[in-house]
Amino acid sequence: VRCDAERRRQLELALTEARARAAQAPEDHDLTLDIGDALLNLGRLEEARATLEPLLRLAADDPYVAISVARARTATGDRAGARQALDRAAELWRAGREPALGTLAYNIGSAWVLLDTQVALEWLLRARDQYGVDRVDLALDPDLDELRRRGLLAPLEARR
Repeated sequence: VRCDAERRRQLELALTEARARAAQAPEDHDLTLDIGDALLNLGRLEEARATLEPLLRLAADDPYVAISVARARTATGDRAGARQALDRAAELWRAGREPALGTLAYNIGSAWVLLDTQVALEWLLRARDQYGVDRVDLALDPDLDELRRRGLLAPLEARR
């Protein structure tokens, strides 16, 4: 399930496709976000950050842009900048305009993991309360590895 070689192959394909599509639609911020996320997941951190940072101005109302920028900032050692980006995502979550607030809360929480596990758990509990948390996510999501190692995922188990 977490085969690194296959994951890398798929990320390379996604990057190639997103770049090709972005060449046809350079104003599509979703494609730029896809490129930045692929670069980030491939470990091309500075390139990812350079791709994602301008989106904060161009797509200021997209919480997923803020989350991706936070991830890039965390990966490049800018913890304060990552917190600012996640605070922006939280503001957008509170505005309630996203159709899937539980999913957004989950993504905000998973981005907080490497910055502050307590804040991450608070967001993940919001996600659980809004839409539930998938057991597969709890068992396999690499973003939750730190919480899993520390035995902190028990409170996230589905309510009965």
